[in-house]
Amino acid sequence: MHALAKLPPKKIAYLGPQAATYYLSQNGHSAIPFSGVTAENAHQIDGLAVLDDEGFIWERDLNKVINFLRFSAKPDLLMLAPNPDLIYCSGSGEFKLAAGSLSGLIERASGRPFRYIGKPGVEIFHTALEMLHAGQAERKQLKVLMIGDTLDTDIEGANNAGIDSLLVLSGNTNPLTYKADIQRTGIYPSHIAPSVQFY
Repeated sequence: MHALAKLPPKKIAYLGPQAATYYLSQNGHSAIPFSGVTAENAHQIDGLAVLDDEGFIWERDLNKVINFLRFSAKPDLLMLAPNPDLIYCSGSGEFKLAAGSLSGLIERASGRPFRYIGKPGVEIFHTALEMLHAGQAERKQLKVLMIGDTLDTDIEGANNAGIDSLLVLSGNTNPLTYKADIQRTGIYPSHIAPSVQFY
């Protein structure tokens, strides 16, 4: 069961594109873009979700979030972030700040902690394994490999879930410093490759 399904239905204001609200609505929550939060409806908001780095105007909406949190009377406001990744590699090969950077900024500025519901938490891996097992006619041992480009989300999550991992050096992990990064973090992948196509 998805982590969001375990929560009572809530009205959640979000940062990100509307398409990213799929898991919110699928699990019984109603979603409103943060740009739609007003002085009149702010008291109805039960949570904030940072879903993506696109789909909103950074300067306007991030400042609006900080003011909303500063003056919110709800100490138990749900703060959700599906992904703690700080950066990601865009299709053009450039790196951009990811949703994890934005939620981290909001945490520091507001003093309110987020609940991260994706990697490296084991629940998302257990859900994926359950889905794989459900698709089998016969219950048998599966060989599963987590392929990822980030040590402290993809690889750490796989390690926490007891799954073999392949760290690819074509994304977030710097191919010039990955050995030092592994030593520094203590997060060891099962395998390493320049990219998926070389594995």
